[in-house]
Amino acid sequence: MELNIDGIINKETYEDKYHNTTSEIKRLKEEQEQVGNAYEEQKELEKKMKSFRKIFDNNELLEKFDREIFENVIDEVIIGKVDESGTRNPYSVTFIFKTGLQLEEDCTVKKPNGIHGIKDGIVYSYNGNDTCGDSSKDI
Repeated sequence: MELNIDGIINKETYEDKYHNTTSEIKRLKEEQEQVGNAYEEQKELEKKMKSFRKIFDNNELLEKFDREIFENVIDEVIIGKVDESGTRNPYSVTFIFKTGLQLEEDCTVKKPNGIHGIKDGIVYSYNGNDTCGDSSKDI
């Protein structure tokens, strides 16, 4: 600005430099805000991960599913398996963590009769009579 006042640079050059400088300041402020937001998100994720780690280490029950933690901890989920003898177990669930750790759960122990019980020796997870609507209302 002083160079413009003293007449060392002309007005066009001054305005061009001023525009470039203000554009750069604006870009840097936006970048600073993005970095700040990313930092806050990272801190929040670390907080959730520590909480998850505490629950996992103490073998506590998770009361609520957290998708963000799940996606950052679990690499793959495998539903079902075939054992060495060729027997299929559709109730096996294997979680493969991003660390390489594998945790297998047999869900038949958790719900031996399925959600809707056993009918004719078959365990159903879906009830054919279950609808999304309210059956008490006439259409």
